[in-house]
This record gives sequence, C-alpha cells and structure tokens, in this order.
Amino acid sequence: MPAVLAALGLAFLLRLVLEPVVFGYYPHPALAFLVIHEHVTTGRVRRTLTLGTAMLVLFPFHFSPADWWAAEVSLGAALAVPAIRELRQARLTPDPQGPGSPAPAG
Repeated sequence: MPAVLAALGLAFLLRLVLEPVVFGYYPHPALAFLVIHEHVTTGRVRRTLTLGTAMLVLFPFHFSPADWWAAEVSLGAALAVPAIRELRQARLTPDPQGPGSPAPAG
C-alpha cells in the first residue's frame, strides 16, 4: 500500500513539470497522496506539510521564471525523496511467494 501511495504522489507531482500551463491547484493531489504516504510509513506528516505549504505559498508569486522554477523544483524534489525511496525499496524487495505464485484465496 505505501508503494501505491508513493507512486500516485510522484505521478501527480510530475504533472507540475510536464504540463504546459501550471495552475495553483495542481500540487494538491500530489500533496494529499504524499501526506498520506508519510503518515502510513512514519506516523508523522510534519515534513510533507511543511514543504507542501512552502510550495503552495510560493506558487502565486512569479518573480523571475528561473528563480520560481528553481524554488518549486527544489521543494518538489525534497517532497519526492521519501516516495522515491519507497518505490526503490518495493522494487528491490523480493516477493515472499515468488514470481508466478497464485494469489492467496479469500
């Protein structure tokens, strides 16, 4: 379950970079999934809420485009690190039932 939350959070976070126009509400789904992911994995939400709030506060201010993107990408990268670790760990952890095992009944 944490790997699914991490993947969804990263997919929505990546949307900010891939969309031609970025609206202020675009970070919300990513932040929601990343907050839930942090709560499930660590029992806390302070880190994601702090970085996400900084990202949202900066969002409407367009000083210079290069500075704005640098700040947003830095905050987004800091938000993404735990989710990326989760996905790498899930990928490297072998399935206890082995590949090709039937799904458990029930």
